Amino acid sequence: MNENLNENLKKIVLERTQKLKFQNTQLPEYAFVNAYKLRSPLASTMGLVDLVKDAPLNSEQSKLINYLIPSHQQFG
Repeated sequence: MNENLNENLKKIVLERTQKLKFQNTQLPEYAFVNAYKLRSPLASTMGLVDLVKDAPLNSEQSKLINYLIPSHQQFG
């Protein structure tokens, strides 16, 4: 009975180890895709801010752009 239990536990450990190894091979791709999905809209927003900040703006618009500039500089 103990032998069956040990064999069953070994099988479970082996299956979980294989699953973790597979997931670890997928992790870099997952990280790349998520970084790209984050970076693309951020880069678009950064580009728009750069275009608009040089345009003639009223005081309220200028104030709003000045809030955006520091928030995206840490990523640029």
